[in-house]
Amino acid sequence: DGITWNATSVTPAVTANLRGVAYSTKGVWVAVGSGGTVLTSTDAVNWTATTQSGDLTAVAAVATTTDSVTTYTFVAVGADGTVLTSNDASTWTTTVLAGNLTAVSAASRLVALGTNGTIYTREVAGTTWTAQTSPVAGGTLYGLINAQGIYTAVGANSTSVYAY
Repeated sequence: DGITWNATSVTPAVTANLRGVAYSTKGVWVAVGSGGTVLTSTDAVNWTATTQSGDLTAVAAVATTTDSVTTYTFVAVGADGTVLTSNDASTWTTTVLAGNLTAVSAASRLVALGTNGTIYTREVAGTTWTAQTSPVAGGTLYGLINAQGIYTAVGANSTSVYAY
């Protein structure tokens, strides 16, 4: 209800600063944070911690269905260019891109943003990240969402950019 809040438990206990959380229709929550911390939960109350690479800043999740088969994709990004991807929130693949990444969205494709107007895209079923031309070179993008087929990003100095 957003009114009454309760503390959760994490095993093993962590002291990381957590910076992002996402939920997938697979029934899994994923939270990420400093020092490569990745937390997973199936009830948003009891969390299991693992350590991956990178200083993680954001996470997103998407479900895609092709020929009646649903695939779940989780993607997390980090301040050191780290990108983690997983289909099960358990086994993660690491890619390192140029730049500090601050935001990520997962919908028709994966999109990662960061400092100096950094924008990368990857097809959900693909493995290659492609740098895109940014209209805000030099500015930092902090927030990203995909809604109604439009990726919208916001950042420093009231920056707002979009892509269909």
